[in-house]
Amino acid sequence: MPVYKTKNGYGVRFELPGSTAENRKRKRLSGFPTEKAAKDFLKSIDAMKVLDQFKTYHLQTVAEVMDTWHDEHVIRNCRHDSILFYEEKIKVIKDNFGKKKVEALKVGHVKSFYRVLHDMGKSQDAIKKIHKTLKSAFFYCYSMEYIPDKIMDRVKLDVYDSPNQESKLKHWNYDEIKRYLPHLKESSIYFNIYLALHLGLRAEETAAIHVSDIDFNKMTITIRHAMKKAYRSQIRGTNIIKQMDENTILTNTKNKKVNVLPLTENLVYFLKASIKHKDEMQAMYGEEYNHVYDGYLSTYDNGNIIADKQISYKFRNDVKKLLKIYPEMNRITFHGLRHSCASWLISNGVNIITVQEILNHSDLKITNIYTHSDLTQKKKALDSLNSLGHSGP
Repeated sequence: MPVYKTKNGYGVRFELPGSTAENRKRKRLSGFPTEKAAKDFLKSIDAMKVLDQFKTYHLQTVAEVMDTWHDEHVIRNCRHDSILFYEEKIKVIKDNFGKKKVEALKVGHVKSFYRVLHDMGKSQDAIKKIHKTLKSAFFYCYSMEYIPDKIMDRVKLDVYDSPNQESKLKHWNYDEIKRYLPHLKESSIYFNIYLALHLGLRAEETAAIHVSDIDFNKMTITIRHAMKKAYRSQIRGTNIIKQMDENTILTNTKNKKVNVLPLTENLVYFLKASIKHKDEMQAMYGEEYNHVYDGYLSTYDNGNIIADKQISYKFRNDVKKLLKIYPEMNRITFHGLRHSCASWLISNGVNIITVQEILNHSDLKITNIYTHSDLTQKKKALDSLNSLGHSGP
């Protein structure tokens, strides 16, 4: 039968042009969601045979597909940060899947590739981004008639278990912060780093801090909004509070809740110093100063905003520089600073409900992840006692 049932749907068998009784050229494709979809595909193949429209396609491997999409579409149509994002994903795909022949590619091969990524420690979100990158590249090359089949439309992304919770929650302990933080004081995002460490804020929340959110009399700071670099393709369905400029928006926090947090004396001193520095920069730059973001504290000296993606990108570069000084350093992301704050709170005996409120988690299950991380640290500490030996009862 040219159409056959598979474990996850239907597949088809068909002969390629030029096939003879002595030299039969056959091809199988699987991953069709319904029998009708498989039969419709065979009809299109038959029609092409009758019209003699089969083409010779010049892209042979997955690596060639990715390079062609990058050179013809990504470079020409995407913004700089998007280009960097795609180039990172393309490298992972080429390194681990690039030699695969497009003509022989099957759904199972793609899924096996995703399982390899999972075994390497890639998160569900990371695999999802790679899946979308592959899908976009294959769709482009199919639409340009560089390849005969957009196989990625038939690949259903599986849900993978978290490979290693501890690796997902990489953070710095107290001693590491004391060692590394002085090196970060000259960073343009030191304001964001400090608030992430001391209040557990997300990057986009630190970017949206306004002087009106700070009450020095009551010693509180109110987390109301998030500041994001969101281009047109990314803002669909987003509740925009204010369009700040062409590519920057003020929106709700992740769980859409306002969060009031107390200020320590150190935070009060730091915030007052940040406000004073901003006033000095405004006076120094004069007419060249950008007044669109007056009152917001996450800015460059000239008043331009430093928003979520810029913060994450700059912190990644800061960490790279630190690695040259401390090659043994635990490499974390900006979000790892939030994890650090949460882990310290729990390690110091803070009630899990209080930690949930500080981090503004919508569900206690999310906060519980940090308790597991802390238990891991406690186990390591207790395991170290094994060196004392065992003398029996």
